[in-house]
Amino acid sequence: MFSFFKAWNLIRTISGDNEYDIYLENYLSCKKHKNKALITRRQFFKNKLDEKWSKINRCC
Repeated sequence: MFSFFKAWNLIRTISGDNEYDIYLENYLSCKKHKNKALITRRQFFKNKLDEKWSKINRCC
């Protein structure tokens, strides 16, 4: 049976939209992260973009 919720979660996973939610769950469940400050969704995705585009992204 078709489930809109499952389809929506699949789309969010493929697009990477749920990465902050995964980060948040990991932050709250891991004791090592308690010393670090929680970053906002905006800062999280800015860090992801900076990480992606701050290096050479070609083969030649």
